Amino acid sequence: MQGHGYGQPVTQPPHTAWLACLRVLFVAVGILTLGFLSWAMLLRLAIVTRRSLDWGLFVAVLVADILAVVLLGLEPGDEIHTTGGYVGLILPALTTRRRRTSGWAPSNCWRRVGLAGGVAARRVRQHPDAELLQHRQHRAVHRGV
Repeated sequence: MQGHGYGQPVTQPPHTAWLACLRVLFVAVGILTLGFLSWAMLLRLAIVTRRSLDWGLFVAVLVADILAVVLLGLEPGDEIHTTGGYVGLILPALTTRRRRTSGWAPSNCWRRVGLAGGVAARRVRQHPDAELLQHRQHRAVHRGV
């Protein structure tokens, strides 16, 4: 009689078109600003995955972008003549490379779906946190029992 009560209602994930639009927007911001805002992609990744590796990469790219601005600002005159100026010019371009930090790529995000316990009938795309989400939903459903 004295149970925990009902669990929190499970919220629906955002629409896939909205997620794709956000991904394209963050990548475009990083590329179109020539790498100076590439930290925005990693900030989104770090917030979504909440892994320390992703937060570390975000901080590293942010420091690299700040260092590039400082090195370019210290360059005397309008043209680049020193090694520091060239490093400041190249550094943002190096931070725009695509990083595979979350481990979610087309090669490893497929799971097999079988029909009636039989052989795999088709392949369905799976989000990297799908197992965690399924576990949380299962706990939420059976919490009141």
